[in-house]
Amino acid sequence: MLLLAAPGFAQSLKTVKEKSRYLTEEYSVLADNKAVRSGPYKKYFREGNVLLEEGQYENNQRVGQWKFLANGKEELVHDYTAKKVIVNTRKNPSSVGLIQQADSLAAVELEQPPLYLASSQQVLGILMRESRLPLNLMKAGTLEASFRIAATVSPSGAHYRIIPSVQDKEFTTLSRGAVQLALNEVEWVPAVYQGQSVTCIYTLEPIILHGVAVSSTIVR
Repeated sequence: MLLLAAPGFAQSLKTVKEKSRYLTEEYSVLADNKAVRSGPYKKYFREGNVLLEEGQYENNQRVGQWKFLANGKEELVHDYTAKKVIVNTRKNPSSVGLIQQADSLAAVELEQPPLYLASSQQVLGILMRESRLPLNLMKAGTLEASFRIAATVSPSGAHYRIIPSVQDKEFTTLSRGAVQLALNEVEWVPAVYQGQSVTCIYTLEPIILHGVAVSSTIVR
């Protein structure tokens, strides 16, 4: 026998507040099934309690328009139901991406670069807080270095590769860890080329790091 809910029946919800190293999430779950998100959702940067995004869940799915904010201003609005970007004020460093053509990769001018569905204040804030120059580089006199993130974005997800300005294993490892934390579980809207969603390799703006002079002399 199939039981149907009566029109206007509202399921009881329970509010959850979840904190991580940098973020606070507030969302609702079903009172009788805490694994199912349903209702309003908000995310804040814990430092300053700054609102980063807000939207609505329905049966564990993001639905309707979600707003992503940076420095208190709306920078991106994505409609998850219509699968469409409504507002985008984010400045992309470039519109060039690498896509597969024939048997090789070709650099093309994209009609729409891929977009990550998160606040840039969240992503860049975590990257800058987690990235650093290792001590061995500063001891060797390297007081500035940078890395870029090459994101391979497809309709099924994204993978990241680090392009460091200096070849140092520890620096690459530290940078990779920062990227993993900053972009963990972040969804993307694929790039558009010739009216079609395409898989492409897209390079984000560099993260530039500065260090301080460190003496290698041991004082006894």
